[in-house]
Amino acid sequence: MSGNRRRCRGSVSLIFLLLLTTGTVFLTALGRALWQQLANQRESLEARQWAQLFTSFCSVRNRVPVKETQGTKLVTTVKLSPEEPLLKLYLQSFPLEGRLGWQEMLYLETASGYRPMKASRYSLAMPGSRDGGLPEGAIWCPATGVTLSDVSFASYKLLATGPVPDGRRLVKPVPGCLYYTALDKKAEPLKYAGTRKLAGRGVFVTQLPLILDRGFRLQGDVRIFCARNVEIRDDVTLDKVFIYSGGTINIGKNSQVKGILAAKKRVELEKGASVTEDRSVLEPFRTLYL
Repeated sequence: MSGNRRRCRGSVSLIFLLLLTTGTVFLTALGRALWQQLANQRESLEARQWAQLFTSFCSVRNRVPVKETQGTKLVTTVKLSPEEPLLKLYLQSFPLEGRLGWQEMLYLETASGYRPMKASRYSLAMPGSRDGGLPEGAIWCPATGVTLSDVSFASYKLLATGPVPDGRRLVKPVPGCLYYTALDKKAEPLKYAGTRKLAGRGVFVTQLPLILDRGFRLQGDVRIFCARNVEIRDDVTLDKVFIYSGGTINIGKNSQVKGILAAKKRVELEKGASVTEDRSVLEPFRTLYL
């Protein structure tokens, strides 16, 4: 009988030790999981604070002209809480290759040198606006004696946000960004149907021929760089536009253009067509921070 009691007591002690060990392992794992969850929450909160700070500063800075002076400067330092490291906000400016203009970059930097966020915007120059100017009148072409700058189309690809929107996707106004479409020998010309309207701000760079079909409307500040011919058909209205063509620009009957036209070859106007000069489109185009 006494032997059975000793075995029972030993079995109980062993079970108790096993339960204690299991409980300790479970509580340790649970503690680690909770600690990791808290750390993740803290990092997530920190990231949201950084994003809010950075986005707010970019939105304010979007309204300020690009400073065309090469260099890097410290804009401000921020400490979001006593526990978090000091944040530094830097502004860097430098010229773009191909005489395209200037790039301005904002970036956050922690005390350790880590850069969690950065964004860039561009100040894009219009051809000829800095190297000879324009002659009197709204149309600018070699016949006037002005030498046009060669546009480096490949250079724009490095700055692009996406392809030039086609005529079927013009639903919302275009934001102030740069779009690029490369030459594709199999692709048809980029065409905007006459039943559509293009609104907003943007720089369109395309190596495809461009057709603005009969009745098409454009409202906003749009700069178009086309490596091929540009055909503006009858009854088209373009308000505030800069068009550069590596070939010819043809304007159909009764079409009205407000802005500046530049062509490597020639600009042709048909009966009733008119071009009203708007030199404001010669000013650098300032994109949004992306």
